[in-house]
Amino acid sequence: MEGERSLLTNQIIKIAEDQRQSGLTVVSFTPIASRIYPGWTVAYAGHNDAMDSLYFRHSVIGELDPIRMTREMIEGLMAELCGMEGVNIQRSSPNGRIRSPERPRPNFSI
Repeated sequence: MEGERSLLTNQIIKIAEDQRQSGLTVVSFTPIASRIYPGWTVAYAGHNDAMDSLYFRHSVIGELDPIRMTREMIEGLMAELCGMEGVNIQRSSPNGRIRSPERPRPNFSI
């Protein structure tokens, strides 16, 4: 997530308190001058050969395991995910529903 510090802190607290969530790990909490991941909202990236290859390139163990990944590995993975469109990525819309890859990205930030 990127944004104003107090908003991010409040969001992290909400996620941590949400009983549906578990294993929350904050990888980095660093001031930035501008967005590192422009256009990123929320997305689901599942498993298939293309995605597993991407996870392997950015991981020590060849699978998506953020607990065992360094900040640099996660940032590299995120940079590639942000540039992806199509069937491998399902992005959410402002109302939280999954939108099809054919629709343009909404213009907002979280």
